[in-house]
Amino acid sequence: LRTLRVTVVADSTGRPLPLATISLDSGRVQGQSDRNGRVSFSLPNGQHTLTVSYVGYATARQTVDLTTDR
Repeated sequence: LRTLRVTVVADSTGRPLPLATISLDSGRVQGQSDRNGRVSFSLPNGQHTLTVSYVGYATARQTVDLTTDR
């Protein structure tokens, strides 16, 4: 398993977004960001689709690759 650490911030201001909903792989894994906009997940190696949603903001999706040490 690999640890994926995510920090959710407002694009325009860079301020953390607490209680953002983060889901991976079509909702198989879900979590909420803490008061600093942070959340972490333990995931198997491979590619995962990360979806972030927050009230008042557009939903964001990104593919992350946990097969390299980046």
